Amino acid sequence: MSGVVVLHEPGDLAGGAQWVDAFERAGVPGPVRAPDLPGHGSAPAPTGGCYELLDGAMAAAVVGAGDAPALVVGVGASGWSAEVLALGGRAAALVLVDGLGGPWLDARQRLDAGRRWLRDIADDPAAVATPPPGAPDPRAGHGVVDHGSRRLAERAAAVMAVPVLLLETPGSGLARADVDDLATCFATGAEVAHLPDRSPASVAAAVAAWAVRA
Repeated sequence: MSGVVVLHEPGDLAGGAQWVDAFERAGVPGPVRAPDLPGHGSAPAPTGGCYELLDGAMAAAVVGAGDAPALVVGVGASGWSAEVLALGGRAAALVLVDGLGGPWLDARQRLDAGRRWLRDIADDPAAVATPPPGAPDPRAGHGVVDHGSRRLAERAAAVMAVPVLLLETPGSGLARADVDDLATCFATGAEVAHLPDRSPASVAAAVAAWAVRA
């Protein structure tokens, strides 16, 4: 296992530095990398402000090009990016922090969610203004629209070939029973643990304890 890669949550403008610090303090073995998503931290915004759900996977692929598979941690909507990396053979183990997706939406509800997201950005004066040079993009503070598909979550779990830890907090979009049910869909099985919050310190401590056993 080539250290840890943490994909921070879209909308967390502080970016990845806080996660590197927390995981190093927790004593997780190997190098810790937490690339800033586009428009977050010190990373420039994408051309045209076109944020995508898989931005985390692209950022991690660039940072970890040529390295051995790592323990990949996906927070919030970046859980899908973490799963894509694992499905592509780029993860030795997978941790999803409120990262299964949800709440589940049908096609019409997903369309409505996308429209609300665009309206929220349009109604935010900072988001429609030109961001200051070198500063995080205010548009990125609105996050991205999650896939919200139970079927997609089940299909990904069924072909997952690495150990999985599901960390759930009160900020999860899913009920506890739904998470427990989805955990049984993972081909390798999935351990579920509940945290009081998704702060870097709480997550890092839980991952460090699990990494010893995984």
